[in-house]
Amino acid sequence: MSKEILSTFTSSLEDFKEKFATLLEEADAEPVAVVDDNNDVLFYAVSPYLFEEMMEYIEYSQRGSTKLISPEESSLGITKEDLVDISENAMKDIEELKKKGRIDKWK
Repeated sequence: MSKEILSTFTSSLEDFKEKFATLLEEADAEPVAVVDDNNDVLFYAVSPYLFEEMMEYIEYSQRGSTKLISPEESSLGITKEDLVDISENAMKDIEELKKKGRIDKWK
């Protein structure tokens, strides 16, 4: 549990359970620190708007863009078009090998 509160809005767990929607609305796109009886932070709650903003910030920080890309693109540095080209070329190579009798069947 953390003593440092990183939010200007706080709520007890009991109050949060009873009126979480109202608390998030009053916080106006700011996080709400939910604390226990010892004022230790249990968790932070954020509005859907703030959550989306946080995700976009993280995506931009990691990639320099918020454009959605596939796992293949992000880890290999290639585009979906590159993958299609590779697949098409591989199929052509397989057909050529079949014609030459170098492979009987492709599994």
